[in-house]
Amino acid sequence: QRRRIDAIDAQLVALLAERARVVRAIWDEKERRGAPLRDPQREAAIQADLAELARQHGLEPAAVAAIFAHIVGVDLHSGLRAGQPTT
Repeated sequence: QRRRIDAIDAQLVALLAERARVVRAIWDEKERRGAPLRDPQREAAIQADLAELARQHGLEPAAVAAIFAHIVGVDLHSGLRAGQPTT
């Protein structure tokens, strides 16, 4: 079972890296258009969708929300370090 967890962890890291690449592409497009990085309405919709997905998979919605809040925070921190405005 430990090997399976190791394989799942490797998949999670690969997915996080893919997500980061997609986020960067979106930020690049927003920067070209002069749009803010953050979209509070979209963020609220995503939070609602994630809560529902968590429930469907038998996970605690608050725990999933905390994980994604951290992921988004890391993305935003990376954007700030790259000199991109968030609003």
